Amino acid sequence: MKECLFSKARRPAHLFKTVLISAMLLLLASESAVARERREIVYAFRNYERARPLKMILVGEIKSKIKAAQSFDRESPYQNYDVRKDQITVRVMNREGLRVGQKLYVIEKNPHHKQYRNGMIVAEITVESILNNPFYGWILTGQGNLLRVREGQFVARTLESENLDKARVIKKRGDMFMDRGESEKAIAAYQDALKADRKLPEAHAALGRLYLEEARRSGEYPVRALSSLEKAWENREHFYYASETFAFTIDYMEALYLAYNQDRYTGTSGNQNRHLTKIDEAAQACMSVTDHPDCQLHRARAGYYLMEFYSSQSSADERAMYDRYRSMTGDLLKKLEETLYGYSEYGARFQEYQAGKTPHPESSFEPAEYHTVAALYYARVLSDLPSADAVKQKEKQALMQVIQHHYQKALQEGSTNHDLRGLKSFLEGADAMLN
Repeated sequence: MKECLFSKARRPAHLFKTVLISAMLLLLASESAVARERREIVYAFRNYERARPLKMILVGEIKSKIKAAQSFDRESPYQNYDVRKDQITVRVMNREGLRVGQKLYVIEKNPHHKQYRNGMIVAEITVESILNNPFYGWILTGQGNLLRVREGQFVARTLESENLDKARVIKKRGDMFMDRGESEKAIAAYQDALKADRKLPEAHAALGRLYLEEARRSGEYPVRALSSLEKAWENREHFYYASETFAFTIDYMEALYLAYNQDRYTGTSGNQNRHLTKIDEAAQACMSVTDHPDCQLHRARAGYYLMEFYSSQSSADERAMYDRYRSMTGDLLKKLEETLYGYSEYGARFQEYQAGKTPHPESSFEPAEYHTVAALYYARVLSDLPSADAVKQKEKQALMQVIQHHYQKALQEGSTNHDLRGLKSFLEGADAMLN
C-alpha cells in the first residue's frame, strides 16, 4: 500500500518532467527552424537578358512604404514636383551583417516559385535605421526611388557584406599597431581589412592618415594619401560612427589643401580649383555631422581661395560664384570671430593661448592660418570698395583696423603663408590713401 501511494505521489513529478523536456525539445526545434528560415538564399536577376543571377541573403519583407519627410527649399527648380524619396519599413528576418548606410536590394519574387528563389531586382535602398520594435521585433527603414516597390516584396543583401565583421576586426588590429608606433604592421593590417571588404571606409581613412603624415614629413605630393582618402570619401555613407566621419573629413581636407598648395606654387598641375571645390564639399559633409569649428575653418579657407580664383574671371556666372564665396566666407569668419575667437569666455586658457603656450582649446586648426585668411579676406573686401567714394570712408577705416588686427596676430603666431608677404605693402598703400 505504501509503495502504491509512493508511486502515485511520484506520478505528477514524472509528468511535469516529461512535459518540461517535451517543451524544451519543441523550443529547440522551433529555434532551429527559425534559424534555417533566417538563412534563406535568394538568386536575383538584374535584367531578363542576362541569365546570371546574383546570390544574395534574404534580409526581410517590406511592411510599409511612404514618402520620406523633406524640408521645403524655396530656391529649388522643382517647386511643382514631388521629388521626395520613398521610405520603406522592413521586418527583418536576418539582421546579420546589417549596418546603417548599407545598400540593400528589393526583390520581386517569381510567383511560380514557392520559396524566395529566382526574383528580379526592382530597386536599391539605403539603410537609414535599424530598430528593435516591441511589436514586430527587428525592423529597418530605408530610402530610395522605389516606384516599382510595394508591400510584401523581399529585401536582400549581397554576400560581400559577409566579410564586413571580419574586416572591422582586422582594422582594429591595425589601430593597435598604430598605437604602438608600428606603422608598417598597421599598413599591412589595413590592407588585409580591405581584402576582406574593399569598401570599408575606416580602413581607407586610416591608410590615408598614415600616408598624409608621410607626405608632411617628406614634403612630397600626397598622391597615396589622396588615393586612399578619396576611396573613403566614395564610401563615406558606410562609416559606423559620426566621430570617424569627422576625423576622416578633417584629414581629407588637409590632404586636399596640401595638394592645392603644391599645385599652386609649383605650377605642375591645373587641379587647384578642383581641390578647393572638394574641400568645400567635404567641409559641408563635416558640418552635417558636427558643429565643431574646424569644419568651418577649413571651409572658410577654401572659400577665400575660391573667391580669389573667381575674382579674376569675367563672365556673369563666374562673377556670381565670386559673390557667393565672398558672402559665405564672410559669414563663416564673422561667426568664428564671435564664437571661437571671442576669447573672453576662455579666461585662463586664453591667457596661455595668447602667451603662445598652447593652441586654441577648441580647435586643432592653426591660429596663424585663421588670422592670415581673415586678413587676406578683408583686404579683398576693402579693394572691392570704390576708391573715390567718400561715403565709404568710415567703412574703409573700420576694415583697415580689422585687417591690421588679423595681420599682426598672424605675424605673432608665426604665419608662413606666402600670401601674407604681399599684404604689408597693400596695407601701407591703403593707409596712405585713407589718410
